[in-house]
Amino acid sequence: MTANTDLKHLPLYQAFSVLVIQYEGQDQHDLLHALENWFATIHSVSSYSDAVNSAEKHHYDLVIVDVDVVFEEEVIWEQLAHWHEEKSDVLLLVQLAEFDRVVSAFKLGLCDFIINPVNSDQLTHMIKRCMERRLKDRRLGAHHFNFTRHSSSQIIGQSEITKLLRQHIEHIGPSKASVLIEGQPGTGKELIARELHEKSRRIGPFVPFSCASISMETLSSQLYGELIVARDGVRKLKEGVFKLANGGTLYLDEIANFPLSAQDTLLNVLEERAIRPIGSKYEFKVDVRVVAGTQVNLHQLVQQGRFRSELLYRLNVVRVEVQPLKNRKSDLRELVPFLAGRLCTDLCLPLPKWNDQDIKIIREYDWPGNVRELRNLIENCILLGKTPREYWRDREKYSSGPPVTVTVSHGSQIPYYAEPKESVPVQSTGYPDDWPLKQVERHHIEQVVKVHEGNKSAASRALGVARKTLERKFKEWDCDNE
Repeated sequence: MTANTDLKHLPLYQAFSVLVIQYEGQDQHDLLHALENWFATIHSVSSYSDAVNSAEKHHYDLVIVDVDVVFEEEVIWEQLAHWHEEKSDVLLLVQLAEFDRVVSAFKLGLCDFIINPVNSDQLTHMIKRCMERRLKDRRLGAHHFNFTRHSSSQIIGQSEITKLLRQHIEHIGPSKASVLIEGQPGTGKELIARELHEKSRRIGPFVPFSCASISMETLSSQLYGELIVARDGVRKLKEGVFKLANGGTLYLDEIANFPLSAQDTLLNVLEERAIRPIGSKYEFKVDVRVVAGTQVNLHQLVQQGRFRSELLYRLNVVRVEVQPLKNRKSDLRELVPFLAGRLCTDLCLPLPKWNDQDIKIIREYDWPGNVRELRNLIENCILLGKTPREYWRDREKYSSGPPVTVTVSHGSQIPYYAEPKESVPVQSTGYPDDWPLKQVERHHIEQVVKVHEGNKSAASRALGVARKTLERKFKEWDCDNE
């Protein structure tokens, strides 16, 4: 058996492996030479028994079978169909005179074939077809496990801090080096990881994996996969996130929560670039770029004996620090309309109209929850039809315990909205009996508008009428005064 694992020429499908089952000779030599342009790992055997032995040690994404070997060794088509169950694509090399003998293979789903001797254009077409289908299946698998969540990888903001961050990502993005992203909760560490993946131009998927919610019982299976053997002896490989991310990027969120007892295994995977699924005797090579995120100082965890120093060094090849939102408030100029626009599109609601006082409150707040808290505020305001001032006032009005205040950068406390000290005097027994209904209505409306600091939209909602109705009332009163 021959193998080619030279990665220097970086073939297009370097994350995939191929097995050729064909008798030795010029045809096999030409085929292997053509495959070198596509794959980094190529194994070839000249008998079906050798192919079975090789498959016990390696996983192959594509198996190319010369049907002459099948007929000579009396291999039944069901045996080849079994490769499909092992998540391998099977490509048959068929001569024109042998088509009537492979009809039963087509009935079993072995429908991919090329005419032997091989034409280079036909081979190129079939390889693209098989591998693009495999890439699509992996992306669908990632969607199934909720790995590729719908979120933009665009980094919003024009502050100097954000500009330098984008430049840093542009510089390190194409590298295969591991990256450690440090930042407070809600600063967008996964967003940075997605942007690194986009800049890497890797053909595999981006797969985020949260280390905060894993259990020791399922950790190895989720990460490295598991070989499940049914009662009838049929084996089925359940792929872990390392296999799903093959050819792409694996983002390990909250890496500080990774169990200490399992860190040795992860370290070995990062160093050897190989995984061993549970129940398997053999290791499988993977081409995965690992990006880790943390809100905790890992160096302190190392000093406390809660994190392996060797693993930290392996993850921290390149470090990216994401600043909190309070250190880059000028980004709010772009962030607020961007988030509001995206949320309104998702919620099918119109864009909110906020005045300068609302924007001032947003800019003066320190945002301890960072962009996540900002998004939450905007979403609440849009759904409830409130301005930021109204939202904070109502939250403090109805919250239990002492009023909640917010410390801003210049030392004042906003937004704290106490009830108005001045109000229109109203007798405890109601309005005077000699007032006409029109005067009572006007007095009550003016009082509600004053309570809402002149905001007619908020007042109309409190009164249960349309703003147009309120505007019409004020116009009528202006005419009466004239």
